Amino acid sequence: MFVLEGGPTVDENSSAYCQTRERLPEPLFAAALKLTAQVADQRVAPDAALQGRVVKVFDGTTLSLPDTAKNQKDYSQTSSQKPGCGFPVLHLLVVWSARGGVVLDHARGDFHHSEMRLLHALLPTLKPKDIAIYDRAAGHYVACALLRRHDADLISRVKVRKIDWRRGQRLGPNERLVV
Repeated sequence: MFVLEGGPTVDENSSAYCQTRERLPEPLFAAALKLTAQVADQRVAPDAALQGRVVKVFDGTTLSLPDTAKNQKDYSQTSSQKPGCGFPVLHLLVVWSARGGVVLDHARGDFHHSEMRLLHALLPTLKPKDIAIYDRAAGHYVACALLRRHDADLISRVKVRKIDWRRGQRLGPNERLVV
């Protein structure tokens, strides 16, 4: 960004960032993440094709954490691992802006937290008329109803394959709009 704006080049070595990140309190880091995301998102013009509506993308993943006492305490392991052996598991759900391409927020939990449980923590990031894009983890009635309750629309693959393709409006090959 500095180079694009005619400024000085920045050292690509991430050592200083990593050292600073270790000393930065997590709540301050999370607040900085949200603030920079808001600023970056505001600098991009709304997409006229979507009538100015904001598109937010949700995606979840599972991470193996280092085997430390703190991680073992905070994040449980899979039941297939013997207690105290193996690696703790972190479930992570991220919401990012399709407009600005920045992470807006995240929710995390241990191995027993489902994506739907983490989604509840991210619902405050949705504003009325937002469009949420989510993989098939949200392709069911409960997720759709939850997002509609927040006046947001959902674009998702359907988790269950038993669909009556005669219902709804045909949009194209393998595409239906069902209300």
